[in-house]
Amino acid sequence: MTNNHSQIIRRITRRSNIRRVFQRLIKIFKTHLLLSLTISSVFVGLIIGFAFRGMNLSQESVRLINFPGEIFMQVLKLMILPLIFSSLVSALAQMDAKESGQMSLFTVGYYVITTLFATMTGILLVLVIHPGDPAIKQELAYLEIQHNPISPLDTFLDVIRNMFPENVIQATMQRTQTKYYFPLNKKTGNKKQDNSSQGGNDFNLIYRKKIENINGMNILGIIVFCTGFGIVISQLGERAKIIVEFFYYFRGSNNAISWHIYVVNTFRNC
Repeated sequence: MTNNHSQIIRRITRRSNIRRVFQRLIKIFKTHLLLSLTISSVFVGLIIGFAFRGMNLSQESVRLINFPGEIFMQVLKLMILPLIFSSLVSALAQMDAKESGQMSLFTVGYYVITTLFATMTGILLVLVIHPGDPAIKQELAYLEIQHNPISPLDTFLDVIRNMFPENVIQATMQRTQTKYYFPLNKKTGNKKQDNSSQGGNDFNLIYRKKIENINGMNILGIIVFCTGFGIVISQLGERAKIIVEFFYYFRGSNNAISWHIYVVNTFRNC
């Protein structure tokens, strides 16, 4: 009887321990729901991907499988502007003028530093990995410019220009970038060249610099505008209370929408 009683107690203890472990896992899963779903979807996607790899699917089938992912990526890009605008304005508007000024400098500096690190990482990976098809590179080698006319000064000035866009609506769709072109000879249609070296064998291409608006969101200009707008609202005090409340609830609604998008987006990884 004593042995049976002890065995029953051990079984009950094991079951209770297993239940506690499962309860802890469920609690952790609920606490970190987004991270858990993302990791799970990655593993499920790898399994499904390897399973479909041996089925020799057609291009149309691959496009149909990839189509939901394209839609989710577009929705994520759609939420970038509302999140930046509402978060920055709402956060800075609820601070003091001194605190909001420090926060604005920190925000702009953080964006510039992370952009520089991202650029350096991209250049390093290109130099190490050399992505792309070598055959295509050889075919397009004649299109490469041996002497790149864009200088570090042009890049720096482009950053300053993008910090102060001439139109905030245009900044949501376009950004400023310096480009160099080869003026064509009206008679021959060839690129103009400067035959100034000995014997006329070496040519110096004559570039024409133009400052153009290219497609792409000007994130830096939007951040600068939002920080300035938020600082001004914080200085107005009670007179801008309605605007502060509007952006506060606007930010809350954007965060709620974004959270649901992120949760659904985890299934896109499959």
